[in-house]
Amino acid sequence: MTGSGSKQETIYFYGTGSSNIVITNSDMIGGRGWNISNIQNLILTSDSQASGTAYSFYIHDSVTGLVLVDEITSTNHSGANAAIWLLNGAYTAGSYLKNSSVTGSNGAGSIYLDGISNLDVSDTSVTNSTGTGFLVRNTSHDITFTNCTSTNSTSYGFWAQNGSYNVAYDHCRATGGGSDGFGVIDSSGVSHDITYNYCISDNNGNKASTSDGDGFTSHLNNYNIFFNYCISYNNTSAGYAMWGTSSGHIYNSIAHNNAGNWSLEGGGKLDQVRGGFAFSLSGSNPTVGTGWSVKNSIGSNNYPREIRQSSGDHTNHWSIFDYNLYNPADINRFASIDDGVTNNDINYSNWIGYGIDDEHGPENSNPLFINTAISNFQLQSTSPAIDAGTDVSLTSDYAGNPIYGAPDIGAYEYQPPHTMGDDEVTTSAAVRVYGDEKFRNKTAPAGGTTADLSITIPDTDRTEWLDAEISVWNNTGTRKKTWTESSSVSGLTNTVHTIGDLDANKYYNVSVDDTLGQNIQGDDCTNGICKANAQGKITFTYTGTYSEHEFNVEEKTTSSAKAEKPKIEIKNQDDKKVKKDKTIETKEERMTLKGEDQDLASGTIKIYKNNKLWKTITATASGVWKKTLKLGDSFSGWIKVRQYDKYGILLSTDKAKIEVDNEKPKFTSFDLPWRATREITKLTWEAKDNENVKKYKIYLGGRIYQTKFNSFQIPREVPTGLQKIKVRVYDEVGNTNIKEGYIWVK
Repeated sequence: MTGSGSKQETIYFYGTGSSNIVITNSDMIGGRGWNISNIQNLILTSDSQASGTAYSFYIHDSVTGLVLVDEITSTNHSGANAAIWLLNGAYTAGSYLKNSSVTGSNGAGSIYLDGISNLDVSDTSVTNSTGTGFLVRNTSHDITFTNCTSTNSTSYGFWAQNGSYNVAYDHCRATGGGSDGFGVIDSSGVSHDITYNYCISDNNGNKASTSDGDGFTSHLNNYNIFFNYCISYNNTSAGYAMWGTSSGHIYNSIAHNNAGNWSLEGGGKLDQVRGGFAFSLSGSNPTVGTGWSVKNSIGSNNYPREIRQSSGDHTNHWSIFDYNLYNPADINRFASIDDGVTNNDINYSNWIGYGIDDEHGPENSNPLFINTAISNFQLQSTSPAIDAGTDVSLTSDYAGNPIYGAPDIGAYEYQPPHTMGDDEVTTSAAVRVYGDEKFRNKTAPAGGTTADLSITIPDTDRTEWLDAEISVWNNTGTRKKTWTESSSVSGLTNTVHTIGDLDANKYYNVSVDDTLGQNIQGDDCTNGICKANAQGKITFTYTGTYSEHEFNVEEKTTSSAKAEKPKIEIKNQDDKKVKKDKTIETKEERMTLKGEDQDLASGTIKIYKNNKLWKTITATASGVWKKTLKLGDSFSGWIKVRQYDKYGILLSTDKAKIEVDNEKPKFTSFDLPWRATREITKLTWEAKDNENVKKYKIYLGGRIYQTKFNSFQIPREVPTGLQKIKVRVYDEVGNTNIKEGYIWVK
């Protein structure tokens, strides 16, 4: 369905009492956008709205039940309301908005959840938006955001306000905005239970326009605001600014290079250059009274100071700082204790003396990030942050690495390289193993040579093994691409392995005990067929049960996959499939392509229109795919389909010539006699089509007759008297037209 130029709602659905509404594959341009209200259970899939003049998608008031919104897009929205606006909906658990985007919105904002409950928002982006990117407000609750991004919004990136609660942000990012990246603000309803896990806020605010941008912030009345493994850097104001009567914790997070050397400090913008961690004068939240706790976090190179703290806060122990690492640009301006009028810069020693819980961290030290120039905040091997934190009941870092022993300070748990011993094999890269365990050479068997060397995991009580990048060489300098594991340790057969020194982007068979199959799996492998990445490495997990097993790696030159050709299915007026043995003519502007083959599992299907790439889709894990195409009226051209397996190997190609015929046949003459005699009178007419007329149906005397000729003799069974006659003409693809009149039958 397509449309353009609407002056009112593009699609308006005010369905009181209606349910189970499905709208899919529609493209709309202009108008007030989609207005959907008062229904239960809604599905929107692959729908788009361009240049909406009020909103793009407005789903509101008494839309209840299961709401599933997938792959909707709004571009160049210019209305006074949000581009995607969900208002006052008590949704059923399992409702979602995913795989969607707003680009170039010039209205009030982009994606607003207003009085909404029970909604998962995932893999959704906002780009170049005027106003806020993602907004949750008016007691919205039980909302999760996963892998969502706000880029270059002129106002906030992500905000929750006005009594919102049970809102979680996981792996979300706010970047390049004109104001704060993530925030909570509430002057009335008291927002609470807002959680940020593994989120990044960077480069928000604009110094040129004196627009301050905090990475993460909380204003006015909020409590239970939690930050876990978050990163805030290069924002024009604070990394974390917790103002008003707010409370929560900041654990294992990073504030780096926020505010920068902003020359406006002291010129009316002191509050805006808060630095790393900033806490207000107002103290703890009156509802809970727990204040703020900052632990296992890093403040580095923030200007003008790492911490700004009110005297009231620390006097009443409303904030706790412990096991943190600071790297101030100026050691004497490490922190400030102020009363809102006079700022008192203090060094680290005086900071401890103010009665804050005695910091157990490494004090003022360079955290030794790997490379801040490319925003790599992982730790170098000599970082003082390693194993320097305290247990805060978190189990995995920003990259998903598990926490072993004392946690590291910051957002990343250091992954140590293994120190080689003299009796160990050479490796292509660092072997990452915890503790004293080593990968060692195996003694050559009797009668054998060093060419038979393999790697053996010694029997041990430890199970915390990580992946090893292994390259085994024999004494002739030839790479031996096999190794053996032998251990009785429980769970060792679920080890992740990385093989190096392979040819980049080539395919390999990886076998264990001479068997290919389901035991070799991973992002690079499926059933033992693996593709090396650009660095010549393959990573996989072996999930078998052998206590001793040998891996063999050999180059694979061709794919054994033999997927069937895609099936192009088009139905005509009689609901019959059109055979694809010549040019396909159809009156439908849509056609369905589909395919199914296990060898196509998680593969890629590329669809070309007149030799230009048109659509790219992914097959399911079982190798099934289906795509409905909108060709447009009067389309004439080639549709080609190429199927690739998950490793990029071309499995099959198929194409067909498609012609869309929407033109109806026309009657050029239709002169009926006034009187007709049964079995004698022959009725005649003329009709033509842009292609060919296929058949006629005659409706007379309560019966239907069919002929491929343009004449019809009155049958004996037709009743006498005045009769209405209708003649319907059909072309080859089912387009039709009708003529009717009256005759006197005798």
